[in-house]
Amino acid sequence: MTRTPGPLRLLLAAACAALALTGCSEDDPAPKIDPGDSSSAAATPTPTSTAPVEPTLPAEAEGTDAAAAKAFVEFYWEMADYAQATGDAQGLQRLGADTCEPCRTAVAFVEEAYRDEGQVRGGETTLSAINSAELQTRTGTATQVKLKVTSTDQVVDYPGNRPDDRYPGGTVRASFVVTRDSGQWLVSYWEVS
Repeated sequence: MTRTPGPLRLLLAAACAALALTGCSEDDPAPKIDPGDSSSAAATPTPTSTAPVEPTLPAEAEGTDAAAAKAFVEFYWEMADYAQATGDAQGLQRLGADTCEPCRTAVAFVEEAYRDEGQVRGGETTLSAINSAELQTRTGTATQVKLKVTSTDQVVDYPGNRPDDRYPGGTVRASFVVTRDSGQWLVSYWEVS
């Protein structure tokens, strides 16, 4: 395992799909007003939203097999991207087991980056070559999920005189171990190599 600067350099930049963008289409450029409307008030257009939307657990991740574990890791990655984009790491924190040190480090990274109005820019990623397999452990069954992550350059902007952290993009391999606890998946451990 190779430790990379910024504990979640790639994980928190993940899953562009977590950003739900809405906007106007060229097919319907202006709001329509009913010509029979006798009021003199003009219709107020609905503002568009570009704010990230917190992802929800997909149905595919609700099972107990290796395919569900794979879907859960993809969801974890989307939640990490949401945390990175917003500074809200509560959802990400709920997805890691209490014993998962990399999970706690990831949450701390987000909180540190956004402390005093800092922000994270870039780091968009693409996931590929995702495989999962069940493992027998001393405490029961776990699932290992391996994947490749390709990311763009990332900058963590800190306020004040603290220098920004810059991380180059590239491709790495990631490995997760996930387990079921009280009817839900939790990340027990992950690493990037």
